[in-house]
Amino acid sequence: MEHAALLVELRALAEHVPDFDAFTPTSRTHHEWLGKVHALVEQWNQFEAASVRAQMPYIPTMMRDMGVSNIIGILHRA
Repeated sequence: MEHAALLVELRALAEHVPDFDAFTPTSRTHHEWLGKVHALVEQWNQFEAASVRAQMPYIPTMMRDMGVSNIIGILHRA
């Protein structure tokens, strides 16, 4: 993917973060958003994509806010 197109996609994700207070383990909206973030960040930087993946186990736990915050931080760096 060209850098300009990648940036457009990343910005769209950053502007439309789903409400993670409403997260459920079967929430399609949240899982699609997380999957897109991971896939696009991986095209930018594989090391950062691994960092996104490392935050995923925190999402369904009491540490959700930390995991989501870290993922959003990576998204904005991208």
